Amino acid sequence: MAERSFPLENTLYTAEEASLWFAPRTSGVHASDVLGVTASDGLSVTVAPGIAWLKYAEFAGVAYGNTEAKRLQLDAASTNYPRIDRIVIRYSKSENKVYLAVRKGTAGSTPAAPDIVRDANTYEISLAQVRINAGATSIASTNITDERLNNDVCGLMTDGVTPYAPEEEDTGGIDELYRVGDIYITTNSTSPASIFGGTWEQIRDRFLLAAGSTYAAGTSGGEAAHTLTANEIPSHYHDMAQQNTSAPNKLGLWDSYIQSNYQVLDQVYDSSQNIKAYFYGTRSTGGGAAHNNLPPYLAVYMWRRVA
Repeated sequence: MAERSFPLENTLYTAEEASLWFAPRTSGVHASDVLGVTASDGLSVTVAPGIAWLKYAEFAGVAYGNTEAKRLQLDAASTNYPRIDRIVIRYSKSENKVYLAVRKGTAGSTPAAPDIVRDANTYEISLAQVRINAGATSIASTNITDERLNNDVCGLMTDGVTPYAPEEEDTGGIDELYRVGDIYITTNSTSPASIFGGTWEQIRDRFLLAAGSTYAAGTSGGEAAHTLTANEIPSHYHDMAQQNTSAPNKLGLWDSYIQSNYQVLDQVYDSSQNIKAYFYGTRSTGGGAAHNNLPPYLAVYMWRRVA
């Protein structure tokens, strides 16, 4: 195929020739509210209806359309480790078709999403990541990470002449949406750099605290677990038992009680080095383990714009 025009009257076109006309389109979904992935029954997800475009070559691409929600079944969870799968739209040249599919990840202690495939035979765009926890029999909405706006693996389909650029919308640009130093919070793992541009630093394992005269902006501290020191234990006392000398017949019971509940701190001897008296103290108790120091929480993704 060399020079071609489309459409011309009374001209028969091949699929390859027709796709050339739409080749300037970029890969991605038609809009941000189509082909969304949601949790379904058990280990399955549902993909909403929508349209997408897969540009698998410089001068070629193929459209995908689904007019009804489609359910996809995921493989059983590992008993020992979590894994991350990807929900993809796949073009297969050898199969001559485009369809929804699950690209299964590998279970591990720190699982990563599998790479999408883009080679001479297969071209994929990713709609979402799905985390399957060890031993899981169902999927929660919090286990699904939307990737439709991630330009590295999907993005919004454009005509190829005016690329999707949020900073050029009516908002006035990224500098009016998020200034350097602003915080971006979401349950989506996609970095705001791929959506808005700019340079962002991810904030990990931290709560946000309103700055003031006690805590200056930008400072950090605190701890997730804490072991109390002796000074941090509330002031208290322990009763000390005293032997009832008026009941010598109960001395044996007294000695047993003392040995079970108290420990010898010191001894007093007479001139013949015979023990004359004992000084007792309460035995130590408690395990000294750290306690959880967190209030009820919802874990989210947070970034701070640094440039």
